[in-house]
Amino acid sequence: MLKVFANAVSIIFHPLYILTYAYGLLLLVNPFQFANYSKTEQGIFFISMVMVSAVIPIIGVLMMRFLGMIDGLEMKNRTDRIGPFIIIGVCYLWLTINFINSSQISSFLTTFMLGATISLFGGFIINIFEKISLHTIGMGGLIAGYLILINYYSYGSASFIWGGIEYNIHLMLIFILLIIISGLVGTSRLILGAHIPREVYGGFLVGLLGQVIAMRFIL
Repeated sequence: MLKVFANAVSIIFHPLYILTYAYGLLLLVNPFQFANYSKTEQGIFFISMVMVSAVIPIIGVLMMRFLGMIDGLEMKNRTDRIGPFIIIGVCYLWLTINFINSSQISSFLTTFMLGATISLFGGFIINIFEKISLHTIGMGGLIAGYLILINYYSYGSASFIWGGIEYNIHLMLIFILLIIISGLVGTSRLILGAHIPREVYGGFLVGLLGQVIAMRFIL
């Protein structure tokens, strides 16, 4: 039962979905970052972003598994991760370059995308020598990205509309929730035997550092 829960957590908070979660946090904290977009344009942007950051890499990894280029989708071996790293890296680089070159895209998303790309290639280099948790790289980046978001782009609270009623959420409540989720993700990777503690902690550190470096470049 515990492994079933750990698997569910690992799937829900897969690193390929982290950019989507960052986008959701931005909408909660500062939806005005998309003031220049119509609803249709915002929808097209979101679909395009998800396609490049998640769908195309997933298809690429599935094709590699089908062709026998990797032993399994879990990618337990370091060598199995090289091909997927390259596919994801190309997609992330493409998004980063397009975000930087567009004056209409939120500067927060540009910063986060650059940080995610830096972290990805940092993880790739580390993976040459030993495994590192991509899940905790993603969560470390999401926590650091959220701190950047609330310090540079927030109006003091997060809000959303449900059933015609606007609800406000304290920013620190979301931060605490992210910390709890990150702990669950790291623990899940240990329960599943996918990583040892230093690989989990190292992933958090790489994710955090990637966002800090990106912040220095963009902000």
